[in-house]
Amino acid sequence: MATLPVGVRISGLDFDDDATFQVLGEKYPDTFLAGEQPCVLMMSVSDADPVSAVVELVRAMQADLPQLRVHGVDRDLVGTTDIAHRAGVSREGARKWSQAEGFPQPFDYLQTASMPVWAWTEVAQWLKEARGLEVDDPLPTVQVLTQIENSLMRNPDHTTIEWHQIQYPSRTPGHVMNRDFALSALERSVAAASRFGATPNFQPIPVR
Repeated sequence: MATLPVGVRISGLDFDDDATFQVLGEKYPDTFLAGEQPCVLMMSVSDADPVSAVVELVRAMQADLPQLRVHGVDRDLVGTTDIAHRAGVSREGARKWSQAEGFPQPFDYLQTASMPVWAWTEVAQWLKEARGLEVDDPLPTVQVLTQIENSLMRNPDHTTIEWHQIQYPSRTPGHVMNRDFALSALERSVAAASRFGATPNFQPIPVR
């Protein structure tokens, strides 16, 4: 069975607590922690359904360790120096790659627009296809990482929710809103939350 590595940014764990490490060691021996808090919880999950696998594992850990807080997926963002190191080339060589046609677009910029960073999964795929370099084991795509993050953080978007019908509480049992009205209500809720600087937190509702 093929697996994919996924990192989830977490905090709240007491690294000096023996009970915490006992739970992690006994129930989650295939995971490990990297970095300082917020640290990255690394895991390997089946590539058949990585989204469900990550969400189920993290939810189980939260049940065992209620203090664990999830901040999102680790995107493994890299600059040209990181790319050079991982690919075994000079920094200038990595810089030239980043300017080549077809090279992935920067995922973000650090400090200023002159410091782009890329999602390593996209860079690794480009190196394999454009340069014939196998620089890493199979990695989850940016789309899969986005689905995992949206599912973990309960953020509705088109990659995680298919809006056909939404059950809506009413005095009439079985009342169902139509798709257009449901989406309109969702958009109004998001807009209202944004005006107050809040992040809406929706529970995905199964499609019937």
